[in-house]
Amino acid sequence: SVDGKIIIPEEVLDFHGQHPISLPDSNNSPSQSRGNNSESYLSASQGRVALSMAKDMDNTYSIPKVKSAIKDLLRKESSSLKKYFKFANPFRGLIKSIAKAYDVVPQFVYLTFLESQYFRGGTYKPVVSSTETSTGAFQINVQTATHLRMKFQRNSIGARPASWDERMYFAPSACAAAKYIGQHAKRFSNDKALAFLAYNRGAGKTAQYARNYGYSYKEISRRNFAGSHYINKVLAVYFVAGKYKGSKFDSGSSAPTQLPSRWVFPSGSIKDSNCQQATAAYR
Repeated sequence: SVDGKIIIPEEVLDFHGQHPISLPDSNNSPSQSRGNNSESYLSASQGRVALSMAKDMDNTYSIPKVKSAIKDLLRKESSSLKKYFKFANPFRGLIKSIAKAYDVVPQFVYLTFLESQYFRGGTYKPVVSSTETSTGAFQINVQTATHLRMKFQRNSIGARPASWDERMYFAPSACAAAKYIGQHAKRFSNDKALAFLAYNRGAGKTAQYARNYGYSYKEISRRNFAGSHYINKVLAVYFVAGKYKGSKFDSGSSAPTQLPSRWVFPSGSIKDSNCQQATAAYR
């Protein structure tokens, strides 16, 4: 230890804290990806953009700040992460269907680990931000909802929108988030991992970082910038979830399997027709 702090070796410990994780090298094949493989909590097996996105996310594993985020996640938030995986379990099929419809990795949903308590609390209740107009599991604000052409109420900061607002429900808000991530992935095609930074900081700010610091997250990560904690943590969840099966996070048969009766689908039809088709089998 140094100054009373425990020093973890450079290699990331496994989920039992005993042995280094040994994972295959990353390439475009799902079976050889660190975060997108047969042991992953969620994984993409098709989709040109989705598989390319997984490859770009895998390429961030060597970034020191990402490795540090993984260590912090395992050290400080193991309990929260285990609850997250447990209570997200009934949604896995729905998430995969949505991700396929918008050609993004299903791991886009890991945004919700940072954005809200929707899964970690186990109650599946939509949360309204007290400092912004953001609402729901993906904390979509009024500006983004307008851009994505959602059905929503223009609520004021901290105000709970009407019950018909699509941001209040997991299915339409997940579709909107997947659509938004997909747009960013296509814009930042040189490194699709930047789509997660753009989700948090906006496309304009991310483009500015890319112009100023380099067109890959590896280059940008060398600087201190607003939003770095966010993308590093999303990537950390991606890599930890890539070794889910058989780990201490695997809830097995104790995880719920049925979608909750409320706050998944609105009573009316979802505005986005692509989302309607992607989610129809789960209503």
